Amino acid sequence: PILVTSATLTPSALNDVKKTLTFQDEKLFVSQCSIDRPNINLAFRPILNSRSSFIDLKFLLRDWQPGHPPPPKFIVFFDSIPESVQAGHYL
Repeated sequence: PILVTSATLTPSALNDVKKTLTFQDEKLFVSQCSIDRPNINLAFRPILNSRSSFIDLKFLLRDWQPGHPPPPKFIVFFDSIPESVQAGHYL
């Protein structure tokens, strides 16, 4: 058995994968799920300060203080691991 996964495979790309891997339609199982996740929100904000200052990330923790319940979970993408570590220290 072969498993192919993708979060963004278009119908055209799926056809390319099937041809490349010589999948036969009668032996193929394709599962497509909705990407609608009500608990996930995308946010885009302009960077107003120096990227290296991480000040623009402060909104993620709002009024959170040590000793309070944990803030809501979030993900921020960075271009490098060292940059993400620096942001973590800032936050």
